[in-house]
Amino acid sequence: MKKQTSIFIGLLAVVLLGTVVTTILITNNSRSYEKKSATIAQAAAIAIVSPDILTTDLGTKQIIRWTTSNYPWPTVSINLIKKTNDNPRTFELVRVISKNAKNDGEGVWIPSKGDVGKDIYIEIGCVESANACQPAYSSSGIAVIDSGKYENTAAVSQALESEENN
Repeated sequence: MKKQTSIFIGLLAVVLLGTVVTTILITNNSRSYEKKSATIAQAAAIAIVSPDILTTDLGTKQIIRWTTSNYPWPTVSINLIKKTNDNPRTFELVRVISKNAKNDGEGVWIPSKGDVGKDIYIEIGCVESANACQPAYSSSGIAVIDSGKYENTAAVSQALESEENN
């Protein structure tokens, strides 16, 4: 009887040990899968680096620079928007600078007559993204003024802007 009890206790210990090891392995594999899933599902992000200006004049070429992460697609959109409210923060589209600018981290904006005003922001948007993606906005509002300095070059400026962004 003592021998059977010893064998039973030994078998019980092996079964318990096997259960513990199996639980540990399943838990580790599950965590590994969660890490891989989180990496795949990370949201795409865009950040505007420049211009960091408060005022600009019509016809003054502005270089727009941005960075992206988890956004491997070849194009972004570049928009000019105007803040219409602070609470809640809302914007309206002034104009599209480029629907499909190369995602090379640099674009061009040459302010035109329709851009004149205050609280003007640059928006870099996601053209396509399988992951969630939030557009980026310039850090502060820009006042676009018309000093009359570039009045005769407006049409040429818009053609240059379009050419440089495509």
